[in-house]
Amino acid sequence: MLVGALPSVSARLMPDVVAELQRVAPHLWLSVADGGHGYLTTLLRAGDLDVVIGGLGAPETMQELSLTQLHLEDVAVVVRPGHPILSDPGPDSDGPALRRIAEYPVLYPPRAAAIHPLVERLLLSRGIAPPPRRIETVSGAFGRVHVRQSDAVWFISAGVVAREIAGGRLVRLPLDTELTKGPVGLMTRAGQPEISAQLLFRQAVMRVVALGFVPPG
Repeated sequence: MLVGALPSVSARLMPDVVAELQRVAPHLWLSVADGGHGYLTTLLRAGDLDVVIGGLGAPETMQELSLTQLHLEDVAVVVRPGHPILSDPGPDSDGPALRRIAEYPVLYPPRAAAIHPLVERLLLSRGIAPPPRRIETVSGAFGRVHVRQSDAVWFISAGVVAREIAGGRLVRLPLDTELTKGPVGLMTRAGQPEISAQLLFRQAVMRVVALGFVPPG
């Protein structure tokens, strides 16, 4: 069973899904690949993956694919504990001003990332241009280390950093990110018959979601 998982799913949902599969189908062979939305959906269309689990991308990336929605997820804006923006939040009534974020280095989703248009929508709603000092990435491994040892501000899917926020290793800025919510679900090739391994995987995902998985946000 060849599964593609976007970063937010790899960090938040997949560990529980794998544990459930090991419980109900311990002999099921599973290979998990991670990466960006465009990369994984290209592999899915080519038949190199059986299923992709992650956020809904731009319409052109979803051609020939179908999605079963699991939940909605938003974008988090996170910093390290003790970041200077936390002690001087600025004038916004809902927390640190987005315009103050431009004073710091920013980790920003690249154009191919599923959350890129969602972040742009958020900034546009506040009349703010994309930050000039930005590193474009959705790498969870890089972001977790870089943000914790610098003053960088990180725009990232909430699921990627849910465990770090819960553990106090990162702090989510109290901004209204309702505009960035988008569906997360199972993607398969449209019209492709579901093999037994795919059915087992789908059932495991649905059980994890139904039995206590709480989406971040």
